[in-house]
Parts: sequence; C-alpha cells; structure tokens
Amino acid sequence: SSDLNTYGGCSIPYLDRALVPYIKKSFKKHFTKGLKYVERVDEATIKEIIDRGNIEYSNMELKEKYPLAYEYSCDLTRESVKQAMQGLEYEINSLSTVNGQTPFTTIGIGTETSWEGRLVQEFVFRTRMEGFGAKKETAIFPKIVYAMCEGLNMNEEDPNWDIAQLGFECMTKSIYPDILFITKEQLEKGTVVYPMGCRAFLSPWFNEKGEEIYSGRFNIGATTINLPRIAIKNRGDEAGFYKELDRVMEMCKENSVFRAHYLEKTQAEMAPILWQSGALAEKQPKETIKDLIWGGYATVSIGYIGLSEVSQLLYGEDFAYNEEIYEKTFNILKYISEKVAQFKAETNLGFALYGTPSESLCDRFARIDREEFGDIEGITDKGYYDNSFHVSSHININPFEKLRLEALGHQYSKGGHISYIETDSLKNNLEAIIEILRYAKEIGIHYMGINQPVDKCHVCGFKGEFLATERGFECPQCGNHENDKMSVIRRVCGYLSQPNARPFNKGKQKEIISRVKHN
Repeated sequence: SSDLNTYGGCSIPYLDRALVPYIKKSFKKHFTKGLKYVERVDEATIKEIIDRGNIEYSNMELKEKYPLAYEYSCDLTRESVKQAMQGLEYEINSLSTVNGQTPFTTIGIGTETSWEGRLVQEFVFRTRMEGFGAKKETAIFPKIVYAMCEGLNMNEEDPNWDIAQLGFECMTKSIYPDILFITKEQLEKGTVVYPMGCRAFLSPWFNEKGEEIYSGRFNIGATTINLPRIAIKNRGDEAGFYKELDRVMEMCKENSVFRAHYLEKTQAEMAPILWQSGALAEKQPKETIKDLIWGGYATVSIGYIGLSEVSQLLYGEDFAYNEEIYEKTFNILKYISEKVAQFKAETNLGFALYGTPSESLCDRFARIDREEFGDIEGITDKGYYDNSFHVSSHININPFEKLRLEALGHQYSKGGHISYIETDSLKNNLEAIIEILRYAKEIGIHYMGINQPVDKCHVCGFKGEFLATERGFECPQCGNHENDKMSVIRRVCGYLSQPNARPFNKGKQKEIISRVKHN
C-alpha cells in the first residue's frame, strides 16, 4: 500500500537535550562505582549518598568531598558519550534503504549549555571529523544542523563559543554542520524549529493547551512548479506569466487536497511504528490519521524551481545583475507565498511554500522543456535549472552579495529553504566563517551552509577538491578517476552526497561543474 511509504528525511531535533537525562544516569552509575573502588567508601555511606540523590556533574559538594570519584565519573561519562556518538554515526552509515541509500537522517544540536548537552555537541563534531571505516571516510549522514544565536555561541563571551569553534573546524573537514539561526525567544521557550530532512520547515501549530509543538509532526508531500516553463510560454509577458501561474497554482492546490483526502483514510495499523508506537502518533490500530492531516498539524508543500531562469525570460537579465529586475523577480516569489497562505486559510490544510531541492527535477524539467521548446540560450541549453531562489551556480559573486540576494527567499519560502556558498578551504581562517555567519544572520538568512573542499584520493593521498568533469570526478594531482579509489563529497542541494558512489544525473553533474567559488 502507498500508505506504508515515506519519502524525504527524518530529523531528531534537540538531540543534545534529549540525551541529557541518560547522560546524567551514566554519571551517577560511574560515580557510584568510583565511590566504591576509587574512594573506598563503605556500602552504608554509598547508600546514604544515593538516597540523598543529586549525584550530578553540577554538584560541587560531591566534587570537593570525593574528588577522585568525581574525576573518574567525568572521564567515564565522556567516554560513554564519545562511544554513543560514534555508534550513532556507524549504525546509520552501515544501514541502507531498499534502494541502497544510507538512511536520510538529520540531527539538530546547539542549544544546550549544560555539561551533558555540550558533551553531545562536542562528540558529534569530533566523531564526524575523525571519519569512519578503514579509510576514514567522511560521513554524509546524519546531516548535522547546529543552532546559533547571540548570547549562546555567536561571540567569544558566549557559553558555547568553544563548541562553535569546534563546529567551524568540523565544517572545514566535512562541510557539515549547516547553521540554523534562531532567536533568543525560541531558545528560551524551547521552540527551535529544526529542518525535516534537508530543508523543509514546519509552520507553527498549537495544541489544546496552547503549547507550540514541532516534534512528532510531518509533511504529507510536495508538488513542485516548473517556473521556467511558465516563463518560456510567456516570454517577456509579465501579465501572461502571472495568469498562467495562477492556473498552475490552482492545480497544485487541487492535487494537494486530493492527496489529503486520500491519506485521511489511512488506519494506524498500516504503519504501526509511525502511527501506533509513537514515532508520529499513538493510535489504536483501526483509528485513522484524519485529525493529523487537517488543521495545520501536517505540512503540505507547494514548491518551485528556477527563479533565476524566470528573471532572464521575463525581464531580459538575471536578477543577480540588476536591482530593478531583482525586485520584480522576488515580487513573483512574494505573490506565490501569499497565494499559498490563501490556500491554507481556504482549505484548513497546512500549506507552506517550499524552495524545492530539485536534485532530480533540475535535470528532468530542463530536459522536458528542451525537447519541447528547443535550445534557449542560458536556459534550456545548459542542461539544468537552478535551485529554487538561488543565485545561478555559474555567477561569479562574493559570498556576502550572494547571501544578500537570497535572503528574501528565506522570508517567502517559509516551508523550505537553504542558502549555501562555495569557498576554498577555510581551515586556516576560521575567523572568516564567523564573519560570514554574522553577516548572514543580520540580513535575514535563516539556514545556510558553507561548501568547502574535503575530497580525498586513495591512490596518491591528495586532500582537497577533485575536478568535476562530464565523465565524473578526477584527482587533480594524479588523474585518478576510479570511483572506488576516491572519496568525493558534494552538496546536492540541502544535503551532502558521495557522487563517486552514487553518480548524479546529467543535469545535476552539469550544475556541479558550473559552480564557482564565492570569494
């Protein structure tokens, strides 16, 4: 049954916070052993200490009175967390889905300032930097999303500044973490919205107690609009474009409503882990999920691709080169966003505008349009369409300008967005990372990544950036192009991939080839 299928990724928000109670139990266990075997405390005294409770890292009285047991417990707890984070990464990367892919998982960390939570953050980063397997491969899953805000980890005086430095170092060695900018209010209320999968975000939803809820919610599907196709049909005709856009958006709404009515009949027993055992709900076997589909609990995405191509077709120049055209182009996105909000009000479905990742659509849409409309310079002839609201891959622009141009995309595409820049390795310039991030946060970027070269050649030992060619990837030092003798990491869209193991489609490979550094 199609009701059993899921697509996209699953995310663990607040991984560091979720593990704190269990790390505290580990500390207590190790401290109790330390009292017996290191401090040589008698059984009666140990029982008295246990009965009093509060055997925690934060208990300075225990530290002063039993320093050896305390140090022993700290060391063993650190080792326990280290092994747990290594185990998580190894488990995920030793599994595969039915089509041979590593499970698409995302973990959200960064908000915890407790010793226990900071340990999780530290060893998530250290594990990723260490690599896994005999060849110390760079893992691409789980995707790591690190939350940042003022007063937490953006400045030297912040409590998690040291962890942020570790995260920046991790970026230079594995590209991840991606950065999620949050507000102080979200931090205090515990309402940080981590992405589902690579870039999808849930809209606010409140339970009967008025509590803002995100964990346990889900997305029931995305319908993506081929914006360049509409622009090709109405080349230079803005009014015609908007008229056709309205028609296509109504189709998207009807398609989504049909899907919701279909899914509302699903009984919990069709996917017991999801609907009965608590992954998404705890229902009786014959209960339906209708109450979760409607009312905004589930998200319904309307996506789009190719805003860059639209600006060229409608206004004669890419939006990156002309402020007036930029304003007109992003007014289209604003219009789409407002229509999606209208759909949400009309239908009682959780509609959201989604900047589609387009890892396959970038090729498929461009190929279909080329077959129908022929070669259009700068549009169909290049073999791919650009991602959502992104500045076109081939445009040579500095990172600050690219982020400025894309910031409105985050504001309008609240249901899914990400920006990223391409740089040379910043391993000797971590200060540049924080300057980029501070600027991004200031101008309204919500979620972003910095792509840096982390490829490895298993023939000559080269570490850096492989050459992207039509036939695949090639070591610039020895010419090795054998897929099983290299580790190549590239961002597909919101997440990373190993194209030497699972080659991109032709369109995505051409898009990768066309990417320029934003220096």
